[in-house]
Amino acid sequence: MPFPSETVTPEALLSRGEAVVRDRRPPLVVWGGIPGEEVSVAIFREGQHQDVGFVEHVVGEPSPHRTEPKCGLYDKCGGCPWMHLTPEAQGHARLDLVRDAFAAHELEANFAQDIIGSPDGDFDYRHTTKLVVDTTERGSLRVGVFKRGSHRVVPVPDCEVITPGLRHAIKVVAHQVRALDIRPGVIDRDTGRNEGLLRHIVIRQSRATGHIHVTLVVTHTPPILGELAEAITGENGQIIGVAAHVNKQPGNAIHDPEGMFRRLNGAPMISDELAGEKLMVGVGDFFQANPGVADKMIRDVVELLAPHRARPIVDLYCGVGAFTLPLARAHGTAMGVEVSEGAIRRAKINAHNAKVDARFLAGPVVENMDAVIAHMGGRAPVVLVDPARRGLEEGVMDRILELEPTALVYVACSPWSMARDLAPLVQAGWSIVHLQAYDMFPQTSHVETVAMVLPPDRPKPTRRAPRRKVVR
Repeated sequence: MPFPSETVTPEALLSRGEAVVRDRRPPLVVWGGIPGEEVSVAIFREGQHQDVGFVEHVVGEPSPHRTEPKCGLYDKCGGCPWMHLTPEAQGHARLDLVRDAFAAHELEANFAQDIIGSPDGDFDYRHTTKLVVDTTERGSLRVGVFKRGSHRVVPVPDCEVITPGLRHAIKVVAHQVRALDIRPGVIDRDTGRNEGLLRHIVIRQSRATGHIHVTLVVTHTPPILGELAEAITGENGQIIGVAAHVNKQPGNAIHDPEGMFRRLNGAPMISDELAGEKLMVGVGDFFQANPGVADKMIRDVVELLAPHRARPIVDLYCGVGAFTLPLARAHGTAMGVEVSEGAIRRAKINAHNAKVDARFLAGPVVENMDAVIAHMGGRAPVVLVDPARRGLEEGVMDRILELEPTALVYVACSPWSMARDLAPLVQAGWSIVHLQAYDMFPQTSHVETVAMVLPPDRPKPTRRAPRRKVVR
């Protein structure tokens, strides 16, 4: 039975990527819509709070911002919801999301006048891909991503936004998995028992070296995984290592914080380079999927903080030290905190290899702030935070203020979380002196944002910031 159709004109784009018709009850969320463009929409889901539909065709003159999606799976995959928009329109839309987030918290966003694009272009830029393993109705293996709005898997062997190296690696891994007849892994929600073996495949490529590392997310680690790893590395010389991550948790989360990591074949990690610093990145470590933009962003932050060179750095949510290392080199000393013990091990190795004075603490940020304050108290440090999408955990900002920082730099993948966290500071007299957006994920509605805020009264350090050369 065909879906009911309705002719509408969307008013705005949502942070998820769809357009919305708010002048309607209930509001209508439209896949493929553009604000100001009249379209015929097929409504496939009706709800109490909103209806959902997709554009069937444009009524009248198409918007000048509309373009033909490059990918034939644009509608099915759903991973690139703005591929129907021109690059210029995408940039303006991301800036609107930042302005909307700040306006919702009564903050000025006058600095967000432009967006810095991806140096590797709007396609072939992603250096990480995460895939789901499933079977078709006939029982054959299927590797891909969840179909838009469902948990059915859509194969994406020729994804337009990942690197050519990753596209080839997907084909190699999928071919070898099928050749060995490895079955998809499923964890029963009620009993916790596992059926099958392979749940997800995570493939990462280094922008600096071109090397590729594969992580197989599995329910257990039988000997056949070693055979699979050897077959994968044997077929593709770019793939320098394969690891397994055991995830016995029900649901669709890729990583289990309590799960085991095991090297199967080749190198246990890969190296990349950001802002001139070599970084070892391990299995499960967070690393930006668009290292080209990350490199530009880190260099910009180092330059932004040039007037504060005499102050040490506190880098919260530091990962493997992508910001910590170049800032430690520029400021003389830095301290990083990260919840992942593995990432902290790599951060220490990276700092040692870079010969910079940086020390690191593993564990939740809020639980490590006593140690940070004890070490940095009286030095009026510059604090940098780069939290997950949810923003700062409860209590973290209060502990940051105990440091009496000279400046706070906030790096955010969610402008809404950033605006929420900065609003109390602005109400207390702090000033937003810098706000810059970065196009980290072209074809999507995601936007990376860097803000710097300064306190109303510049703190005068009571202890001199050391410029030690000792590597800790």
